[in-house]
Amino acid sequence: MEVAAHGHALDLKDLLHQLHARGYYRIFVEGGGVTVSSFLEAGLLDRLHIAVAPLLIGEGRPTIRMPPRLRLQDCLRLHHRVYRAGNDVLFDCDLRAGAEVQSDGREAPSSITVKRVL
Repeated sequence: MEVAAHGHALDLKDLLHQLHARGYYRIFVEGGGVTVSSFLEAGLLDRLHIAVAPLLIGEGRPTIRMPPRLRLQDCLRLHHRVYRAGNDVLFDCDLRAGAEVQSDGREAPSSITVKRVL
């Protein structure tokens, strides 16, 4: 399968269109901060799982990378459920809940979306 690219990055919308054309509609993306951030910034995620463990490891790689928002009302508000797994906590975030209207009042764009990300 050939996927269009923009510089060194894959065209994620093209990737999803091609997967959908092959009958794949529920896509699980597992990746690090760069991969997950790319799908998130493109608006291609339906769900996001964030696991938090009570373990301080010091400096490390950043997780989700997004341009900073200057006002709190412009930030992405996560509708979530919380699950405990021993000492760890999993936030199951529904990124489409309440996403019909953006903070500036415009209708949110519809897009092909990824069904699960961890």
